[in-house]
Amino acid sequence: MTQEHHLHNLLELFNQVGSGSHNELRDMLALANKTLGTTFGIISHISEQTYEVVHVDAPADTLGEGALFELGQTYCAITLEANDLVSIEDMASSSYSGHPCYASFGLETYIGAPLVVHGERYGTVNFSSAVVRQRPWTPEEQALVKLLARFVEQTLERQQMTHRAHLIGQELERMHHEQKMLISRLSHDFRAPLRNVRQLSEWILEDEEERLSEDGANSLQLIRERAAFAEEMLATLIHYARAAERYPSEPVHLDALFAHVIASLLEEDQHAYTPSFEVPEGELRLPRPAVRDAVFQMLRFAVRHTQERIDFKAYVQKHTLHIDLTTDGPQISERLFEPYFTSFSEQKEPERVRLTLARQRARAHDGDLSFSQSTPEHTVLSLTWPIG
Repeated sequence: MTQEHHLHNLLELFNQVGSGSHNELRDMLALANKTLGTTFGIISHISEQTYEVVHVDAPADTLGEGALFELGQTYCAITLEANDLVSIEDMASSSYSGHPCYASFGLETYIGAPLVVHGERYGTVNFSSAVVRQRPWTPEEQALVKLLARFVEQTLERQQMTHRAHLIGQELERMHHEQKMLISRLSHDFRAPLRNVRQLSEWILEDEEERLSEDGANSLQLIRERAAFAEEMLATLIHYARAAERYPSEPVHLDALFAHVIASLLEEDQHAYTPSFEVPEGELRLPRPAVRDAVFQMLRFAVRHTQERIDFKAYVQKHTLHIDLTTDGPQISERLFEPYFTSFSEQKEPERVRLTLARQRARAHDGDLSFSQSTPEHTVLSLTWPIG
């Protein structure tokens, strides 16, 4: 092999490593076999005294991934004992000619290096052949195998971390699903009794108003209000449990979406103000349910934070949808902009939870929601949402 050809193979090998392809380690072994002039390229995993072939490049029907051997029956036992690179050109003439592996498989040529993954012994990367090597292993080839060992270690660590991240993601998804189911069940179980308490207090107030003392009437009124508040908060909990869900994008006409949201609001509250809205024409690719819910929660906040005017304006800028909601309600201090989404109080909790829901919806799709301005004349709430 000429020096130029050898260098070409080395460059091709290093380009191959870290490609992220499904078979990158096996492809690396194949190219290393070609570069080193060997027949078998193996990445092994050692567990106690068991040697497992994890990745392999070998002639068909000779050695496959998953093959198991006793560690003492492999040349890799020598490599692990040395804890360094081991290279042999002619096993029969070496001090290891009596090794069980030579007796079983007749491999004459071997070069291998130990692997350490996440600080623990993992196994080896090794190359071998049944043919005696006619020239000694060069320092460059030995350095190459050591360098390949480092690449293999990094690749295995990355693969393990990716696998762990996948498992964590699955577990988080399972926990999120269980959380949604639990909140849904609890909300259903509690809403009916709360509704009964609210209705009962209303009936007593209506039927026994003349016979109730002032303190009794006030207490019943407080019970009615607290029960109604708790009903609303439980309903909001269901929405909150689902707020982090991601939805696929689809073609959306904003004028139809806004009209639907406003109709839903008026159905819920016939005394709500009908807002004006200005939206771009045509279709935009958006996760319709998430955008619709975020706008609805913004609007529910607005009807409690306005005197007589609610305006929506939507526009597109740099592949991002911007929706500004303007109300003429009381001014909000700038120092309370962020606490509005995180710090709840009994008087403000419903509207703040609505804004938190809207922000959760947006952030689940890489968008955001925040106050951009508040003066004695108007307050502006701004929603951003990536398109596509």
